[in-house]
Amino acid sequence: MTRSFVDESVELAAFVGGSGVDGGMNGPGEPASTWQQAEHLGLVEPTGVGVDFFDAPDALVSAAYRAGLAQVFLRMDWARLEPREGSIDRAVLGRYAEILSMFIDAGVRPQAVICDGALPAWLGVEGWLLPATPERFGRLAAAVSEECGDLLSGVVTLEAPAEWAFAGWVLGAAPPFRTAAVLDACAALDGMLSAHLYACEALKGSTLTLERGLLGSGGLLGELEALLLGLDPEGMPEKVAEWIVSRTPARARDLAAHSDEPLGSVAWVSVGSGPRPAEGIKGSIFGLLDHGEGTLELGDTVSRLRLGAARGQGRPVNIAYRHVAATIDSYGHREMGHAKSRAADLAVALEAIRVVRSEGLAVARLVAGELVDRWRFGTFEKREGLLGVDRLRGDKGFRLLATDAGGVDAAGVVRQLAAAPSPSS
Repeated sequence: MTRSFVDESVELAAFVGGSGVDGGMNGPGEPASTWQQAEHLGLVEPTGVGVDFFDAPDALVSAAYRAGLAQVFLRMDWARLEPREGSIDRAVLGRYAEILSMFIDAGVRPQAVICDGALPAWLGVEGWLLPATPERFGRLAAAVSEECGDLLSGVVTLEAPAEWAFAGWVLGAAPPFRTAAVLDACAALDGMLSAHLYACEALKGSTLTLERGLLGSGGLLGELEALLLGLDPEGMPEKVAEWIVSRTPARARDLAAHSDEPLGSVAWVSVGSGPRPAEGIKGSIFGLLDHGEGTLELGDTVSRLRLGAARGQGRPVNIAYRHVAATIDSYGHREMGHAKSRAADLAVALEAIRVVRSEGLAVARLVAGELVDRWRFGTFEKREGLLGVDRLRGDKGFRLLATDAGGVDAAGVVRQLAAAPSPSS
């Protein structure tokens, strides 16, 4: 089965794992994240068993192979890796190594995503505001590379940190469930970006040659990340940028100033995440968290790729694509479908790759979204996986679907892309 497209250097990939997929989190005797209290109080839906991926990964490993993916980005969980302060669980690291080996045996090369913003419960819901958290994260990254580095082609340090910061401190949609605390959100984001830089140094200092990078947010939230790293933000009014910088800890900016790769060894561009920056800060924030219905535009996607390459100082670019097929109820049944077409969006992304490659810019891979629906910001309501899941109440009450919630064979779309001739041929 063909596992690359456009040419041999550009790969098709998907995200896999995380809350609501892995299972075994926040229950009695299980590792606890900062979501635990909210789950127990009924503020959010419990993650439940998910698709039991951590204990029984076979179904999704096979699905990744059948979809023709060249790579997967496997989410790890800090709460599972370090369930008690200062105590890395070597058995958990060993289990992640086993899952990585299963993908490799299936012909799918894995990378790791160390954190999507959620912290171990022992760090507390305000943990990203603590000055010691970035160094702790750097040590965690070192432990992952030491145990699993031989099985990985790369590591994503953090995933969409600004989305997490604004969900937690501005929108009240994630721990610590605060609202309108914009300055604390920026301070938490500064802590997360500092953690990314400590992790990159830990990975760079190892004997392993790993691709490493920050999977940033889209729209103005991504520009906020750039601002706090000392890069010039696009589409952000100068006075707003000055106000934020003057009231936010400059730790990440100072660390980035002494780094030759503040974004890592590869640059990330997030697309398909809702309203564009021109629609305003409030619209962009809510759109990024809720995923809008607008389709990709070629000019905008090309511009983002050019910007990503420029910020990455000519390093290769990865594209992360987000897609929501439908809104579902708590039983996993479809309530409303969206008109947004994954196939149309990915075709635009492919054409954008062709354009920037003709200009000499390097694009490493296109990550076509989630392999399977996952629990995000405390709910199962949004369906975006290449595989759908019927989530029924009760222990292990789930069923993988061949189609997504809109009735489209989403994995089949990816298989067609993987087998298609190069758009430039």
